[in-house]
Order: sequence, then structure tokens, then C-alpha cells
Amino acid sequence: MGESIVLLLCNGDDALFTVLTDCYCQNKGGEMYNHLETLFDSQGVKKIDAFIWTHPDKDHSVDIERMLTSYDSEHTAEIFIPNGLVYGKESYCGEAQQAVEYIYRHYSPKGSRTEKRHIHTVSTEDQEVRNLLCVDIFADEMLKPITCKFRFVLPNTEHCAHADYWDLELKPNQMSIVYSVELNGRNYVFTSDLVDAGTKKMGTEILTRMNYLKIPHHGSDQSNEFLALIRQQEFNCLTSTATRFNPKGDPKAPVLRAYSALGNVYFITDSTDEKIGCIETIVDVANDRCTTHCEGNASVYSR
Repeated sequence: MGESIVLLLCNGDDALFTVLTDCYCQNKGGEMYNHLETLFDSQGVKKIDAFIWTHPDKDHSVDIERMLTSYDSEHTAEIFIPNGLVYGKESYCGEAQQAVEYIYRHYSPKGSRTEKRHIHTVSTEDQEVRNLLCVDIFADEMLKPITCKFRFVLPNTEHCAHADYWDLELKPNQMSIVYSVELNGRNYVFTSDLVDAGTKKMGTEILTRMNYLKIPHHGSDQSNEFLALIRQQEFNCLTSTATRFNPKGDPKAPVLRAYSALGNVYFITDSTDEKIGCIETIVDVANDRCTTHCEGNASVYSR
């Protein structure tokens, strides 16, 4: 019903670095349930090292405070949020407003919005790529070292500045963070709820040699310009994923067909509230292998 993305850098069963993108829990049998906790427990995750909050829509924002409290009690994680969240003029959902207040209360000195310390506000100039997080893990003699670089291309500064100057409401999807993760030569792209207006402002550098793509806007048809853009890029064994939080039967079949023409597509639907969909992609750095499998109501799309 909502979306969360977890990146785990592991050495065998040991989680070395954990990055959470967005957060959502749901009501199951009258109780709130967050599948992230089940996933973290099964993987032995004790701490969130970085949290990326792409935009303040409800399906990306529920339970942020509790997850950060549970898995970053000392508040040392690096927090990445879209620059538009700083202005506080938008009519966000209640969960997003609570999350903003929590983040600034615990991750900046005395709740200041100017002295951020662990908070990084993301915005880019046209066609700019910002390298905001780089993790180097030096392995022992038996394993290859891991270099994990996070590269951000959206939201665009112009969108935020224009809305702030004219005192306009900046719609949450317009401020969506779009970033890539380069992992020892492989490139993974996460597009949040990217819409066509953002595509015109983003650089294409992170789309080259793409191995994995999280399809934008839950796989809807509001990102046609992005689909046209990636058709022009080079990629190798592209794996695409999509999620959807409403009961309208999305992702639409034409969208899935278009992406499946470029590579394998996996998607999650909300056929029942009692099921949790999980798409897991495992990258074996030592042997340069990548495999994906589905759990719950996630499945492989077949044209």
C-alpha cells in the first residue's frame, strides 16, 4: 500500500551499512504493522546509517519517527530530504509534518533549520549531479573492497526557489528526490515519484550503464518523458520495479509493457491488505552476479 526501499551492504550475514529510503506501515487486523522491522530483524540490522526521504506524500512518510527512534536512537544517521521541505509552506499530510518536526528536533542543533549537522537538503541546478554520500568498505584479503556512491539529480533548485518566491504550494511529487547508487561499477537508479516536469531538469549521466531502475510514480503514465529518455541510454540486463498504493489496477499494463521491452520488470500490487509485497535484488560483488526474486504479492510481469 506504500513504499519503502532498503539498501544493505553486507559481508555474508553481517550488515555493514544500511540505507532506508522512505517509510510506510499499514493497518493489519487493527494493529499498525511495519514490514521494515520484520526485514531488519531477519537481516540482523541494528542501525540505520542513512535515511533518504524522497518527498512528503503519505505513502512514503508513515512511521518515519518510530523507525528512526528504533534504529538510530543516538541520532547519528545522515538524513537526506528535498530542499522544498525546509520552507514549510506546503500542505503536507499530518504524518509528513510530524516527521519534519522530528527530524529537525533530533538531527540539527536545538532544532535549527540553518545549522543542520546530519541533515542534507537536496537540490540541484539544471543537469547537475551531486555526489552527497560515498561509502568505502575495505574488505579482507578474501573479498573485494566495496565502493558505494550516492549521486543525486533532483529535485531542481528552480522549482523550490520559484515556489518560495511566489509563496506557492510545491506539490510533493515535484520535489521528489531522484538518485543513483553506483556499486562497484553497477548502477542502480531510484526515481521516487518523478513526474515529467522533473525529467526536463535532470542530468542523464546517472542513467548510463544502468543495471536497475525503480520505475517512477508507482509505474503510472505520468512519466512518459522519462521513459523516452531512458530508451536513448545504454544499459545492461536492466531490472525494473514498480509499486502502487491505490486499488485502480496500477501499474497500467501499457506502462509495464513499455518497461519490460527494456528488461525484466517486477511489480507489487495491493490485491489484499493482508499481503506485503517485497522485491529483493541481491548483488554478489565478488562474482559480479545479480538476482531478483519476489515475496508476498510481488510478481514478475509477463507480457
